Amino acid sequence: MRLSDVACFREHLGNEYIKLELPIIAIYILDFNLSVDSPAFGNVPVYRDLRTNEILNPYDDFVEHLIHNAYFVQTQRIKPSINTKLDKLLSIFEQANFTGNSETTKKYQFDVDDP
Repeated sequence: MRLSDVACFREHLGNEYIKLELPIIAIYILDFNLSVDSPAFGNVPVYRDLRTNEILNPYDDFVEHLIHNAYFVQTQRIKPSINTKLDKLLSIFEQANFTGNSETTKKYQFDVDDP
């Protein structure tokens, strides 16, 4: 990703902050890996693994150039396990179990027992 792409994100979000009276909570669902080894983390205001609540100490250029607090889901790092409610939610974005040639329909392999 180019830094000019990040600048476009920042400009767009800045314009939205001006228009809205509610805070914007940014959640980025990425189909590529950053330098953080966690399927879901936030920098609110520090890097934190959202599954274990552990504070992470990486520096990621993409994250740092965004300037605002955000949450990140890295679909390539999602593993097929359900140990927490967050794992259940993340399993929806796991990049496996697609059916058909177009890979637009997914066979969800876990029981849906939580509204």
